[in-house]
Amino acid sequence: RQRLDSLSGPAQQLLETAAVLGRSFLLEDATEMLAVTPATVLPTVEEAMDAALLVAADDLLSFRHDLMWRAIANLIPGPARKALHRQFGEILLNRGGSALSAAAHLLEAAHTSDPATLAGLDRAAASTLPSSPQTAARLALRARELTSPADPAALARSVAAAEALTAAGQLGQAARIAAETLAQPLPAIPESRLRCALSSIRSATGRPQQAAAEARAALAPAGLPAGLRDQALIAQLLALNGLRDRDAAGPIADRILAEPGEYGDGVLVAAEIAQAMLSWDQGHLTEALERLRDAARHGTGISPDARRFQPLLALATCLVELRRFDEAETVIRAADNITLRGIPAEAVPALLRSRIHLARGRPGDAAAAAEAALATAAALGADGYTSAAASLLGVIALRRGDLATAAEHMDHRQVRMPHYAGGYARTDCTVGAAQIAEAR
Repeated sequence: RQRLDSLSGPAQQLLETAAVLGRSFLLEDATEMLAVTPATVLPTVEEAMDAALLVAADDLLSFRHDLMWRAIANLIPGPARKALHRQFGEILLNRGGSALSAAAHLLEAAHTSDPATLAGLDRAAASTLPSSPQTAARLALRARELTSPADPAALARSVAAAEALTAAGQLGQAARIAAETLAQPLPAIPESRLRCALSSIRSATGRPQQAAAEARAALAPAGLPAGLRDQALIAQLLALNGLRDRDAAGPIADRILAEPGEYGDGVLVAAEIAQAMLSWDQGHLTEALERLRDAARHGTGISPDARRFQPLLALATCLVELRRFDEAETVIRAADNITLRGIPAEAVPALLRSRIHLARGRPGDAAAAAEAALATAAALGADGYTSAAASLLGVIALRRGDLATAAEHMDHRQVRMPHYAGGYARTDCTVGAAQIAEAR
């Protein structure tokens, strides 16, 4: 406080405003917050630098010490600090820059008595959903928490929270919000959005029959917006993929791929993978691999959105089935990155590695990978992957001659995991159960 009091009023205002922006900041950002030009504040900047509070490096100004930055930020009264965070968050959103940066400031600013801040959270959640579902989920959930049930915006915020939480892989919380919201009469579009989210949740938790029913209900209303229609089609194909319902999935995928200009990239990738798995089940292995490679090239290969198909994981699964382990490991390394963190598909690379180790006669490594997959899937509530990991551990125990442990693992409730991510893992598990029964 003494250091600040020794400075002029404009210098104190600059430092307090800049402290909200971060330890380092662009002078242009600070001047936009203050509604002045850089030339106007140049003497003020020099005063702060002479006082050894700011230093210049490259394009940024920085507080000389982290402690000084935090102390100045904490001297700002709480309501004023929230208002400054909101102001900067809205500047970033309106500028079209990083929605992630805007999100951090809007979360700091959020409170119940400010509709403008909540609207900013809504915008930031929608902007960050494609690239960072985890951030979108935090924003949407916070906006919902701060909204009164009587507020006209409460329904929209519940729907947005359910969608973002599903995309982020937070399936239990997403399902609760969706079910609570669906308990009341809803307009067609919000109901379709919620049923679409529920379909994705049911697929991820190994309930493809329920997932298919929810997807059909989501697609039922006429005149769905294109984005919602696409997401519902992805959910439907994911459910049918879990059921391995060739008769239902084939015509849907054919229709989508016949008119690619009518659909977004996500649904085109889903249709390509669905066709690939149909070819695979019919024994057309080369055709299936080419379709999967096309799907990986068409999309990003890996999506942070838990509602999407994952082309690289599908390709790696088929390569493992074909015992092309070196190529499979290359694809797994490409897929196993931070993009998958926190969503059910995070368990798949470890599952595939376990199967590779087992086939190569490395039961210790196979068990370690399967345990890692089991822990990840259990933490995320991804029951299909949990069942697959437990079954793998059962096969490993069987090969070690430990029948009691093998039976314990195989008694785990077997639910269906997505065909694209499991290949014939369910068949392998059934064979393993038979082998245990035979050995006993």
